[in-house]
Amino acid sequence: MGKYTVVTGSLILIFLLWIGVAQGNENLDKDVIAQSPIQTIQQMNDKMTENTIRTSRWHIYARNNDPNTMTKSTFEEFVQQNKGQLSMFDWAKVTYENGNEVWEGIRTDINQTVTERVTLTSIRVADDEYQAYHTYNASMIPIKHDGNTEFSMLFDNVQSPEWLQQSEFFVRAEGVLPENSADDFEKWGTEITQTFSANVVESLQEASFVSISAYAPFLGTHLETNGEPMNLQIALRKNEQGLGGETTVTIGTPIITAEY
Repeated sequence: MGKYTVVTGSLILIFLLWIGVAQGNENLDKDVIAQSPIQTIQQMNDKMTENTIRTSRWHIYARNNDPNTMTKSTFEEFVQQNKGQLSMFDWAKVTYENGNEVWEGIRTDINQTVTERVTLTSIRVADDEYQAYHTYNASMIPIKHDGNTEFSMLFDNVQSPEWLQQSEFFVRAEGVLPENSADDFEKWGTEITQTFSANVVESLQEASFVSISAYAPFLGTHLETNGEPMNLQIALRKNEQGLGGETTVTIGTPIITAEY
């Protein structure tokens, strides 16, 4: 594993940005019982199959920030507890500066198709007072047409850390349209949206790019945008380099958490 260097100012800036985003997401619908990210991936895969989209990768991202402070010894105990509970991960302290601390655990399956990463971060806010945020980031190359996944059993409440059970989850699927089928971006975007039985909230169209934000009731938890519920983003982009460039499709809920 390579060495990581994170300056204190950057770490605190990331933490402040994190808090800002979390406050902006106070409108998350908490009344809907959240389904498993694995179930959401299965639903996305089914919908993409209906549109003859070849799925190329699945992603799960989760984040959790604790508004309460803890002591350094409490955080160290927390890290040791997670290292024991998640013993299938390889753990290392990737940065430590001025009391700020980041631990990272990585697991890759035997087929090299699944990678999972857990980070446990503490930010010093006062003398022996720390605030913490934690993330889970996983990606998988699909190898089965039935949509079954080989993510670890972290979504089983028996094995899942409490902080992960209480996290906000974001799911993303990436795929490719059939060859020579993306002449009409707007039409494809509309058809994919309709497959999800979703209502369009807003959209953006350019010569080689389409982005759609929509609301699909069956996906449950949603965000508020411009006073309307939104829990589905669809993006299509044509690779114009060379002849017969592929058109990629990215679908995320409740938002796409990566560049597209």
